Amino acid sequence: MKEQLIEKAKKMKFFSEMLWNNAYKYSNREDLRYALWMEELRRWLRLNHDMYVEVTVACKAPDDDTRVWVAQLYYEKLEEEDDTVDSYSTPEEALETMLYHALLILKKEN
Repeated sequence: MKEQLIEKAKKMKFFSEMLWNNAYKYSNREDLRYALWMEELRRWLRLNHDMYVEVTVACKAPDDDTRVWVAQLYYEKLEEEDDTVDSYSTPEEALETMLYHALLILKKEN
């Protein structure tokens, strides 16, 4: 998913000022660099397209320690019932998937 998200972001004219659009060019602490790149993309979506990606944590059940991460996309142009909500095993997976979904929506509009 990482490579697809980066390519889709480039096609939508997103340019990373901090990481120079090369989110996976360095082997040292690449997970951190990619997380920062995704946060920069999230900020770009918010500032330039009024799209909000939210990631929060929830537990499966009161007696279960397992964490489930929930992601949601808020976008004024979507009808309320079309807002996307889903659950994931990690916050990174949740953010990555929802950012990709947001870019797909933007592409349909253009």
